[in-house]
Amino acid sequence: MNRLFRFLLFEHLVIAISAAALCAQTKLFYSIFDYPLTLIAFVFFATLLSYNMHFSFAANKSSSSEQLQWFRDNRTHALVFNVLSLAATLWFWWKVRRINVHIVAAILFNAAYTAPLLLKNPIKLPSVLTFIKSYFIGFVWAYATVVLPLAFFDIEPNINEIFLFISRLLLVALATMIFDYRDRLRDFEMGVHTPANIMNEQQFEIFFIINVLLYSFSVVFLAIRFSTYLHLLQLIPGLVALYLLRISKREDSDYFYLIWVDGLLILSPFLSLFLL
Repeated sequence: MNRLFRFLLFEHLVIAISAAALCAQTKLFYSIFDYPLTLIAFVFFATLLSYNMHFSFAANKSSSSEQLQWFRDNRTHALVFNVLSLAATLWFWWKVRRINVHIVAAILFNAAYTAPLLLKNPIKLPSVLTFIKSYFIGFVWAYATVVLPLAFFDIEPNINEIFLFISRLLLVALATMIFDYRDRLRDFEMGVHTPANIMNEQQFEIFFIINVLLYSFSVVFLAIRFSTYLHLLQLIPGLVALYLLRISKREDSDYFYLIWVDGLLILSPFLSLFLL
């Protein structure tokens, strides 16, 4: 496959665009149109930096996927890209520094996920922590794409904002669970117990459907609260997640996950364009 295409894909351009788009989606729910690009740019570059640093560290310990092998084979390119992403992140951070408290909190939450990779010897985390890994990743994403925009626009949190946070958390968790299903055997061998590897196929599918239903409930609730039934279009990503889980049972290519599963997070903000 074209080297440039692999670079754009493996270096997490899709996931960074997803984060920026979800950040912009939040403001659409509040009909805020004079939206400065500085916060979106900060979230974009911070996501690039976060994911690429995580994979740079992970590639030092494993080459179990084509993406990790890419990072092992292109260390110099990855380093240069990380330095450029860091410079851009710091520049846009300065532009949105008035929400520093929330940004520092987001950095600490994210660092908690990557920190174990910095240890020379792997540590065995309690099963309860590895079980909720997908929800923790969803929490970090929801904080970056819901809390940061709300703080930037001085919107006081109430029941609407809580359900928006939960809805975003569950959407990202659904995508992450599909990755967990792919990695279930490798995770189990490493002592990482996730729903995908401690449940059998039927149990995990039921568990996944329950999460889709919870996500759907949050969508319906927000459609009522925001008084726009166009928000019900957000039910579509939940249905697509169910379809992608089924496809993932016979597909283990990195390209499927990095394009289609990560792309699920772009579908949600794309559907929000109907709110314009």
